[in-house]
Amino acid sequence: MAAFNSALYAADSGNGKVYRVTPVASALAGTDGTTAAQTLTATGLNLASSTNAFTCAGASPCGATNQVLFTFSDMAGNIRAAGPYAIQVDALTAIAIPAPTYPANGTHLDFQPNFDWIGPSTNTIAGLPTGTSYYLQVSNNDQDFASGNIVISISVPAIVASTHVPTADAAYVSTFTLAANATYYWRIRTVNGLSGASGPWSQTSSFVTDFAGPAQSASFASIGLNSQSFGESQVNSLATGVGARIGIQDLLSGLAVSGNTFGVMYSTDAAASWIDAASISKPLVGGQPSSLAVYNGKLYAGIANGKVYVSPDGNAWSATNSGGAVGTGITALAVHKGKLYAGDAGGKIYVSADGDAWSPANGNAAVGSAITALAVHNGKLYAGDYSSGKVYVSADGSAWSGTNGGAPVGAGAYVQSLAVFNG
Repeated sequence: MAAFNSALYAADSGNGKVYRVTPVASALAGTDGTTAAQTLTATGLNLASSTNAFTCAGASPCGATNQVLFTFSDMAGNIRAAGPYAIQVDALTAIAIPAPTYPANGTHLDFQPNFDWIGPSTNTIAGLPTGTSYYLQVSNNDQDFASGNIVISISVPAIVASTHVPTADAAYVSTFTLAANATYYWRIRTVNGLSGASGPWSQTSSFVTDFAGPAQSASFASIGLNSQSFGESQVNSLATGVGARIGIQDLLSGLAVSGNTFGVMYSTDAAASWIDAASISKPLVGGQPSSLAVYNGKLYAGIANGKVYVSPDGNAWSATNSGGAVGTGITALAVHKGKLYAGDAGGKIYVSADGDAWSPANGNAAVGSAITALAVHNGKLYAGDYSSGKVYVSADGSAWSGTNGGAPVGAGAYVQSLAVFNG
């Protein structure tokens, strides 16, 4: 043996190897020649997590993961040994803390859930003994998990599926039936497969079961001119730009309002076919839209209450004209020569040069009785009148005159729309 660079080296003549020996820091109480019982102590031992529960009781060979062997001598030169003795070590269970992921905290579910969680690190679980597991608890409306409120209490094996993933995740495919309209709390912890010791509980997560769904809370009505409501047996005088509404409510999880989570379908042929309006993702704040137009890269909506709303993305809306009504009830929108025009239920036409501020055209006089259609043809702006069946024209959007000699375009005509076809 020889000391070198503050380390001790030993040569093995049998296999030709040289070992670097790391001495254990040890101390023996007393002084040379003492005949009283003394204590031999070792400190700073760097041990491994135990993979079995074997004990040695001083007998060798021994299969315990961690063993310690003592040697000591007397003043006469007699050397004796004691051991080996086993040291059971579990430094991993205390840090093997899972994290709940699904059901996510605070969510509402309309189905019986399974449970998923992120496990401790793969190295942590791999270092624990065979038989290590996760223990799942689910309680009904009790975040303190009193025994009488626990509805699921089950163990799931903690398995390292691959050493190439960072965590040893796990899941439980539930066979339990949870009650409807209830709040549940759940948590998990790691249980050492050798000692049975339990690690700390994960954070607690909660969810609510909602199997009932929303319900209608107010009767149906169709919406006509000037936001007038009509029941099913009443006659709505408006055929274009009609609104329809019902009241709905959900008392548990609340209604889903954002995104394409609701829709409307309507039929004009006694339910032989249906028109799907589900792409209208949510109603405008101002009321029922009856006309749409695109101007300067933004979407505009004319509303039955006389306001015009604008959206940069089709989702978020704000009122133009400083929030005030543009006309009586905006039933038509069109773009002509770089300006945005709006026709209203009172027969007037309004113009905006920027999509925000509005002013009346035609000297603030009514062009017709109820302007329900606007279209551009050959550089001129045309307006259809629902009440009189007439069509009006303007070269500049300001001064208007009647077409067809001032007569209706047809007997009993009700002009609801205009379109350009074949020039």
